[in-house]
Amino acid sequence: MSATSNNAPSPTITIVTPTYNRGSLLPALFDSIRSQAYNSLDWIIIDDGSTDDTAAIVNQFQAHAPFNILYRYQANLGKHVALNNAMPLVKTPWVMVVDSDDVLIDGALSKLHKIIHKVDGLHDIGVITAVALDDDNRPLIHPMPEDGMITDYVTFRGRMKYYGDTINIYRSEILRKYPFPVFEGEKFCPEDIVKQRIALSHKTYFTTTPLTRCVYHPGGLSHRWVANMIASPGTVANYYSEASRHPHEPWKRRQIHRVLFWTYTLGCKIPLSQRLKMIGPAGWIHILPASFLRLYYNINPGCKPLL
Repeated sequence: MSATSNNAPSPTITIVTPTYNRGSLLPALFDSIRSQAYNSLDWIIIDDGSTDDTAAIVNQFQAHAPFNILYRYQANLGKHVALNNAMPLVKTPWVMVVDSDDVLIDGALSKLHKIIHKVDGLHDIGVITAVALDDDNRPLIHPMPEDGMITDYVTFRGRMKYYGDTINIYRSEILRKYPFPVFEGEKFCPEDIVKQRIALSHKTYFTTTPLTRCVYHPGGLSHRWVANMIASPGTVANYYSEASRHPHEPWKRRQIHRVLFWTYTLGCKIPLSQRLKMIGPAGWIHILPASFLRLYYNINPGCKPLL
């Protein structure tokens, strides 16, 4: 861990970055954090079993950073396990998950600090969701939400029909309360499974302030979404089972979740009787459309999800 001044204020924000063989990309993120005017923060890097020079690169960061950097190595178990392992190390009230191929926008942390000051006393708010930009500085969320809107995440996605990537800042106590589920042999878990659980008890504050710029690289999780889902039947079954019953989801979305439940679990080792119990007594009627969707994915490996 790098040293900070004894006179520095206690950090409010921890940035958590899971990484796997992204040593060549981390310097851009480090530079974007180091260039922030507000640098009272901790940065936790969880190395998910990298075989490149990530450890040596982070060591150089620690030698030159004006903020705390904590590095931990784990076996290659997946991003969700890395996030779970990061939480016992977080000492600040808020935690911001920033992927290793993203960068912070100039002034992002100063703006975030002001937003946190605004919502910190609103204890029903468990998450702050901000705008992420693409390479051309275009928002990745569509349509653009109203600044300062407060609702739960499932209502935001399902009933209000916003879609696209965002950057999320969680109350640390909330993310500890809702860890990512872990299934043996599965290395992928969509972040939405935690967000939809949080939505049962806490609201999300939405800001149109851009905080990060996202760069999607070949081989990343976004490019292997369908394959990752098929390879993670335990996670997927729990995710869509819960989503299909979520009280804030509209009826149509619940049916889509049931179709996707079968799409990604067809042919898996989970007993059929158990899956029927998870998805509900009428769940079998969604097997037919799911079979066609799964066939399409099998014929078109590497395609983007259709639903």
